[in-house]
Amino acid sequence: MPEIINWNASELTLVTGMKAWLYGLTTGVLLNTGGDSLVEIDTLTAPASGAYTFSLAEPRTGLGTLRAVIKSSGGSPYRDGILREGSTIVEDVNFTEVLEAAVGAGAGAGTAAEWTAGSITGFPTTLVIGDSYIESVDRHIKVYYRDSEDTPITAIGDKTFIDEDFEAVLTVGQDNLSSIVRATCVWVPAAGLVEGYVKVQLPKDQTRRAGEGDARMQLVFRWGDTIEVLIASQAVSWTSKNVGD
Repeated sequence: MPEIINWNASELTLVTGMKAWLYGLTTGVLLNTGGDSLVEIDTLTAPASGAYTFSLAEPRTGLGTLRAVIKSSGGSPYRDGILREGSTIVEDVNFTEVLEAAVGAGAGAGTAAEWTAGSITGFPTTLVIGDSYIESVDRHIKVYYRDSEDTPITAIGDKTFIDEDFEAVLTVGQDNLSSIVRATCVWVPAAGLVEGYVKVQLPKDQTRRAGEGDARMQLVFRWGDTIEVLIASQAVSWTSKNVGD
């Protein structure tokens, strides 16, 4: 019998076409293939409540805590949370807490807990609205991923960053959904003594979507439609261009 899962997402009220996706916290493996459609709950006092439910057909006993993601109809991530075993309520936690929860679940060979113990470098803490961070003007961003001993990470278990189905997805989000900025990402393999990195490009048609103030960058690694791991989360500040720039 399907299990009804509840998720409060007030900032997403009246947004249609969204789905909930559940991934193993320490494996990154997708539980509910294709995702499950979110249905907003109508109440007598608030027809558009921001409270959603979804029906989960797949059993999850013994899987432990799951990473939950709300995605748009186009696959863009809107919100992360965790669904604990035995609970039917997705907890609204920030990205950093999701990473910490993965580590707390216990590291093992080839698990997400082991991978997320690494960290990224190279992504700026301040971005300028309307600027182009692209390769053609030599302003693309190089994001490096290393373990605690500063050794480059180029694979997760038997999944490598040069697999044909590998994809790096980077977004910079704020409270307003219209301000979500989406980057174009490509993994550049190591060449000689040059370390491999994620080449991130943010064209101005994307950075113009941002609003001045605080935001959060999220970097996810995917392999096809079945494995997705939250690699990093970082606070970012959007600023306006100086007059005359």
